[in-house]
Amino acid sequence: RLQTPFMLEQSVGIEQAREMMQREHVRRKLVIDVNEHLRGVISLKDLVSSRVMQVMEATSLKREDLTVGDVMVRTTSLKAVELKDFEHARIGDILMTMKAFGEEHVLVVDTENQTLRGMVSSTDIARKLHQRVSIDERATSFSEIYQTVRA
Repeated sequence: RLQTPFMLEQSVGIEQAREMMQREHVRRKLVIDVNEHLRGVISLKDLVSSRVMQVMEATSLKREDLTVGDVMVRTTSLKAVELKDFEHARIGDILMTMKAFGEEHVLVVDTENQTLRGMVSSTDIARKLHQRVSIDERATSFSEIYQTVRA
């Protein structure tokens, strides 16, 4: 299925990006430059995490001066799945890859043609399967740990 990807230009301020993403109920967007070349990925988590403070400290910029480009995960740091592998993968394979990456999204790339072909999220998969999908399940109490071990 073809779908227009969620994108932000790298010059957008982080507060504006956060508000936009919350309003649109989107957790992650591709980051592009003015020529629409992929430069990275930004998540809603990135915009409200300690990452912002780290960038502020490293750059001496104020929060209101930070842009998406300052906080995004750059393409050189992104993990992806090759298109030819993705085409033959099962949903379980994709979910296991997400778990291995520790990411709720996975990029699909065609290295032969040097293009980004898509981004799949665990939320999209859960919606289609009508099942809960958790990539980063962690117990938050002793009771949860006990229930998991007992099961």
